[in-house]
Amino acid sequence: MELYDEQVVEKKKSKMPMIIGVCVAVLIIITIMIIIGIIYLKNSITTIQIDGKRNYEIEKILYLEKTEEGLELYIPIIKMSQILGYEGFTGDYKDKSEDKTKCHVKCENEIAMFTKDSNKLVKITEGSEYEYIELDKAVFEKEGELYTTIDGIENAFNILFSADNKYKNIKIYTMEYLV
Repeated sequence: MELYDEQVVEKKKSKMPMIIGVCVAVLIIITIMIIIGIIYLKNSITTIQIDGKRNYEIEKILYLEKTEEGLELYIPIIKMSQILGYEGFTGDYKDKSEDKTKCHVKCENEIAMFTKDSNKLVKITEGSEYEYIELDKAVFEKEGELYTTIDGIENAFNILFSADNKYKNIKIYTMEYLV
């Protein structure tokens, strides 16, 4: 009878390391899956920084459009002006209108004017000098707001954009920061 009891005890002892090993393996697999999930989420979220500080407001207003070349990033002009500390107005600057097909942004010594369906940006400096800048794409309207590309925003606001191919990490540098 004693031999039988010793064999039962030995069998119970031999299963315990296997159970612990299976539990450790399951925990390792779960940990790896969590790490992969975190990396995937981190790479799929767009982050935007202005002068080295993360800005959540811009993330909400961007418009990404799929084209044949890939993703194209469009930015609402007046909303961007408010974020960057410029004054933004609908209408033409010269004629003082409220025309929804035009808008202009204003800072201390410069005014930039945009027109819907035009790829020309008109900049007026302090000395009433007009500068006509050709943009890469025409300005368009979406939900009552005029949008332009990175090229238009850089030229109008005197900023520098740095963006990766998929627009997952965007950095904006203002003139004050660069100086």
